[in-house]
Amino acid sequence: MYFNGAIKFNNVLSSSFGLTVTEPPRIEHSAFQEEGELIPGKDGHLFSTDKHKGSAAINVKMALHKPSNASGYTSAAYQTARRSIWSWLQGTGNLVIGDVSDSHYEVQRVEITSDERELVNYGTIEVKFTVYPYEFLDTPTKQNVTISASGSSTFTLSTDDCEPLYEVTTGSGGGTVTINEYTVNVAASQSFNVDVRRRISYSGNTDKSNKISIDYEKAGLKKGSNTISTNSGMTFKIVSSRDGYKI
Repeated sequence: MYFNGAIKFNNVLSSSFGLTVTEPPRIEHSAFQEEGELIPGKDGHLFSTDKHKGSAAINVKMALHKPSNASGYTSAAYQTARRSIWSWLQGTGNLVIGDVSDSHYEVQRVEITSDERELVNYGTIEVKFTVYPYEFLDTPTKQNVTISASGSSTFTLSTDDCEPLYEVTTGSGGGTVTINEYTVNVAASQSFNVDVRRRISYSGNTDKSNKISIDYEKAGLKKGSNTISTNSGMTFKIVSSRDGYKI
């Protein structure tokens, strides 16, 4: 398996610290939050239909073999590089796996699970990135796509189900948009964003949830065929489909 030996976290390459990723990162796929229940007298488990999943994890093993910006392999230079790595591996942000050029993961937490200095100027570091359970495409399949009043659009999504960011604009009589047979109603004279993933509707810093009638779980796009249509009072825009693949 080809691997170029690098990761990028918050736009900083691991190689900039003298780190080499020693093997392809290992992904712990997310699990459904309800595992199922064993029923006495019945074979197998009874599983919930709940589709919600927990976070996933990406485990990365790296070797520090040449301190960044160091003229020699001194103990002090190694420790200086190590401290810089500790500072880098904190917080949240985007993670890119070096040999995958078209996607990223959203990191929720970083944990250094092992940090061993094996020689004066050589050591290994293992890191666990807890991530949102989705591999996001850098370039969404659908973005800045507008469906005008009384318009309709049908398209096929080859990636997995996704939770987009929309923009709605209505006239004086309000409007409706139908997404795969689910209809959303918006009050009159409105223009705001609808964030399906975050379950909020807003304009700037203003909450607009009282201006829309929506079940966010039904308002996403699905793998396969999708149809979106509007009535005469609504203009609807897919700002970003935010699609990719579940992990």
